[in-house]
Amino acid sequence: MNNKKQNDQTILAHREVDEEGNVLEQALSEHLYKTGEYAGKIGKEVGLQSFLKLLGYLHDLGKSDSKFQSYIRSDTKGRVNH
Repeated sequence: MNNKKQNDQTILAHREVDEEGNVLEQALSEHLYKTGEYAGKIGKEVGLQSFLKLLGYLHDLGKSDSKFQSYIRSDTKGRVNH
């Protein structure tokens, strides 16, 4: 997760405030890419590299929905179907 706040146009995957009050955010594109690369490495060991890489790239695509983006930028936390 990045230590800096993204701009308002960035589609977020994760957002939290640490103990010092710093806002930590991770862009959805970065999150999906890193997850895909990690999943691909695991998949290589079992002969499913391309498939697991694709699953990693797509696994949180629902977070791009405007309802989730409104939720993640708010201070109210709960559960949102994504």
